[in-house]
Amino acid sequence: MGFFSKIAAFLRESRLETSKVNWPNREQTIKNTVVVILFTIAVASILGLFDFLLGMGLDRFIL
Repeated sequence: MGFFSKIAAFLRESRLETSKVNWPNREQTIKNTVVVILFTIAVASILGLFDFLLGMGLDRFIL
């Protein structure tokens, strides 16, 4: 089996597997996107708060 025939077989199999995937509909995609954005904002806020508080604490001890 040659190099190009292996590539062709891989692409055929990939397309076949992709057709078996249960893709989310538009509503599910929007809901999941909103959840990810809100979770990202929450985690960023918590990390920012910790960074701010630790920075303040270090400033008080160092200065």
